Amino acid sequence: MPLYPSIIDKHAATSNAAHNVLSLLAASVAATLELEGKKEATAIERQRKLYDEQIAQYKQELKMLKQTSCTYSEYIAMIQAVDERRAGMIAYEKTLLEYKQ
Repeated sequence: MPLYPSIIDKHAATSNAAHNVLSLLAASVAATLELEGKKEATAIERQRKLYDEQIAQYKQELKMLKQTSCTYSEYIAMIQAVDERRAGMIAYEKTLLEYKQ
């Protein structure tokens, strides 16, 4: 039996094994990329949902602020703080004016 056919057979077997490994590797990479793409799409969808919820909340707050009798608790607290600071400054200036006269 000649030497060349056995070498060719070994080379063909090695080549087939390498091809199989490369095929498995390519399939694995493709599956990984597909999974990453799905994860990214899910993350984007979650982010979009979060933004939609925030926009809805801001629209509700804006609606409350536009009412003539505003009941928005944070706005009322801010107005009270401003009014208290203003009253304190007016009292301070009145006292200062009394001492100047």
